[in-house]
This record gives sequence, C-alpha cells and structure tokens, in this order.
Amino acid sequence: MLAFDTAVASGPDLVEAAHAAPHYTSRYSHALRRAIQTVHGLPRLFRGTELGEIEVYVGRSFPEGLRNRFRDHHTKRRHEHGVVCFTCPTTDVRRVERLAIRLVDRLRRRTRLCVANVDLEPSGPLPASPVSAIYLTWRLVPRRPVGRPTPTEVRQLADALYADPALDFPRSTLEAGLRDLTRPKTGYLNLSWHPEAA
Repeated sequence: MLAFDTAVASGPDLVEAAHAAPHYTSRYSHALRRAIQTVHGLPRLFRGTELGEIEVYVGRSFPEGLRNRFRDHHTKRRHEHGVVCFTCPTTDVRRVERLAIRLVDRLRRRTRLCVANVDLEPSGPLPASPVSAIYLTWRLVPRRPVGRPTPTEVRQLADALYADPALDFPRSTLEAGLRDLTRPKTGYLNLSWHPEAA
C-alpha cells in the first residue's frame, strides 16, 4: 500500500491506488481490519514515531475526487500524508462511514484511541460513481498518551455497535473486524512511500 504526499499526489496516481486497493462488497470485517491495520502501520513510515504522535482523518470519496480531497486536507487540516485504504460500493459507503464514526466516538469516550486524534464527520452527498474509496490523511503532532482496548473491551464495543439501531452489521463481523485494536505492534500493514512522497 502506497502512502502519498497530499500536496503533490497526482489524480491519476490516486485513481490507480483506488483501483489497486481491495474492493469489499461484503465481509466488512476485512474492511474494518484493513483500516485498523493501516492506522497501526502509519508510525513505521517515520523513524522513531509512535501512534500517539499521529492525527488521522478518515474520509470517503469517489476515486477521481481523491486528488481534491487530499489537497483540501493538506490546506485546511495541515495533513501532509494520505493513503487509499479500500473501496466499496457507493450504496454501502454510508453504512461503513456511520460505523467508523460510531466506533471512533466510542473509543474516544473510553480514552482508547490508538492515535493522538481521529477526525471524521459525515462527508455530504454521495457521488454518482458506483465505487467509493475510503481514505486516511494524517499529520504528525506532539505525542499524546494513547490507550489500547483489552479483548474484553473489544467484545463490549462490538456488542454496543451491534445494538446500535443505525448500524446493520452482524456481531461476528464487528468482533472479527475490531480484533486488531488490541494488537498495534503486530496487527499492522506495511506501507511504503509513493516515489513522489519519498
């Protein structure tokens, strides 16, 4: 998986990254695990950096809109880096987005975020494109203490998300998808810099 410089990433390169990313039409436990493992892999892009020094934004876009989203985050959020995590049908992206928002909110309330901060909000109208990309942008910030949920807390979190009437995911999907929250040292993806970002 390639990490980009949000200031210079080209539209064609980001579209190519979206097409190369896994496309999930079901089995959203794998999508959830991929997002968590991607976040856990971010510090390995920098020498001597820990999860508590990373502020992450989780967003969605259609593939051809990624360049504008990355540039916008570079300007407005001062996020210098980004990655395309996975794609899914646009018809499912609101469910995925809602799940991410609820998950981050519950982790934040329990002081169990694995990074310095996560920012996400509903991203407006859905694109006309049949495929949407889930992406992360981030920046380095002064180190903050971070928490790591225990396996018991992950089960409780899965139960709470399963009970949320606004979400429509099986409990088994949630439990399997959240498992890597307890393993930031081993449950991560290897990322590398796009040549323009290196």
